[in-house]
This record gives sequence, structure tokens and C-alpha cells, in this order.
Amino acid sequence: MDRKGRIYVTWIDERNKKSTDRGAEIWISISANEGRTFSPDRQILGDVCECCRTHLLIDASGRMFLSYRTVPPSGPMLRDIVLATSQDGAKTFTKTIVNQDGWEVNACPVAGPCLSVDAQGQVAITWFTGGGDRPGLYYASSANHGNSFLPRRLLSPNQKMGKHSQTAMISQGRMLVAWDDVAETTLTRWGLLDLRDLRLQELGSQEGVSFPVVAVSRQTALIAAAQLTAREIFSRPESLAIDSSR
Repeated sequence: MDRKGRIYVTWIDERNKKSTDRGAEIWISISANEGRTFSPDRQILGDVCECCRTHLLIDASGRMFLSYRTVPPSGPMLRDIVLATSQDGAKTFTKTIVNQDGWEVNACPVAGPCLSVDAQGQVAITWFTGGGDRPGLYYASSANHGNSFLPRRLLSPNQKMGKHSQTAMISQGRMLVAWDDVAETTLTRWGLLDLRDLRLQELGSQEGVSFPVVAVSRQTALIAAAQLTAREIFSRPESLAIDSSR
């Protein structure tokens, strides 16, 4: 939702996919009346991974950011993360590759990016890649609204195989991040990432859960994750106080 109350809904769509197409598309529909009705849906982006989640955010100025994993239409199957930016209400987009990971895979990664934007417009993206010497969870930030990104950095040197990150900005250049890892069992870790000094302060972990979701209010953050047992799946919240004044 933007500051004028317009609701934007995007999704991955394959209605136009032919047998020769590698990727899917992203479509959009917009509501200007609090969700009572929506505009006709339309295609806005192509060459999109069909199995990796996307992430949509709109900043205070109305600029739209949409991150996704791409599938190139030809050549090597390099599965990079793209940030698409629109300043005209999703009519047109400018696309930037966040980092050229060199990860070539003709399969479903099932691991999309996570996007955050602070009040000053700094963009941060976290994502999993299986390419290079150290597969795992990385992040990169942009101070120019996604036109270019600093070199990627490994989120945590302690991770074994970080995936499924979720983030939320808590103040300028500081964000809460939670992600999945593995030890004796599946576990979720979380911490505070400072984009100014490129430092992650790991705060805790919970074994036996996965696919975390984070939410932030003025003073409190909530981390919820799904716990899988032989009989049920349920959410377990973890809360922590956060000083957002720094």
C-alpha cells in the first residue's frame, strides 16, 4: 500500500507460458478504494523464476521496488536476483541485477529474495545463492534507490546453509533479519544487521522451526516461525525489545 491508500498486489503468473519459454511473468492489480475493487490485471515483468518468491515494497515517495530471481531467456541458466524499480505507479520499470553470482542451475531454487527500504531510501536485499566458493545467504545494499549495489557480503560467517531470510528495517541503516539454517536439526536464527558498519549482531536461535516471518513496531519486534512435527504445523512467536533510536 502506498501513502495514498492504493493497494498493489503482484504475483507470478504462467498463463502465457509456452513450451519454449524458460521463465514466468509477474502480473499486477491495483485497488484505489481500499480493496473493494481492483483494476484489470496486467503483466509487468518477464523472465521470472516460477518457484522463487518475490517481494514488493513502496517507499515514502511512492517509488515501487520489486525483487525477484530471474531466468534468462537464453544462454546459461544464471539465476541472479533482480531489483525492478518503478516511479510511475508500475507502468514502467528499470531493472538492476543485484549481484552476478554465477550460479547456473536448471532446477527450482525455491529461495527468493527479501527486500527492505529504510526511511531515507536505502535499499537492502538478502538472498540465497548456490554459486561460488561459499553457497549461502548474502546481502547487498544500495544508497541510490537500487540503481547500483555495493558488493555482496555473506550475512553470517557462522551459517552452514542459510536460506529463507526475512527482514524489517528498524531505523536508518539497521534491520532485523531472520533466516533458516541447519545444525542437528532445522533452526531459525535472527540478529540485527547494521548496513553502516556491515556488522551482524546475532541475537538468538530456535531449533526445530523454519520459514521465519518478522514484524516490527516502534519498540518491539516479533519473529514467528513454523514448527513441523509428525502431526501438526503451528507458529511460535519470539519477541525482543529493540532500541530504534540509534
